Amino acid sequence: MNAKITITIPIEKVHLKVANMLEEIASELETSSTDVTSFVKKATSQTDLLTQLTDIDSTRKKLALLDANLEDCYSILSGLVKYKTQEMEQKNAEQKPQ
Repeated sequence: MNAKITITIPIEKVHLKVANMLEEIASELETSSTDVTSFVKKATSQTDLLTQLTDIDSTRKKLALLDANLEDCYSILSGLVKYKTQEMEQKNAEQKPQ
């Protein structure tokens, strides 16, 4: 089972938090890629089919979680872009002569 969590950080550090999240995702993707390569070797050697099924299912679940984490990164950065756009529009509105 997975859980969503909420954290509070300064707006200036949001991009760094997302960068850290992406690094973790990249690392997990590398591990999953290695796992899939080993599945291919097992499949060609016709090892235990139940073990293969379990391994494949486990990797699929990891990939689904990584996809959800990428979606979180996208959502966070979308929110940051919206915030910065609104901030810039507000500054421009304040600078316009009346």
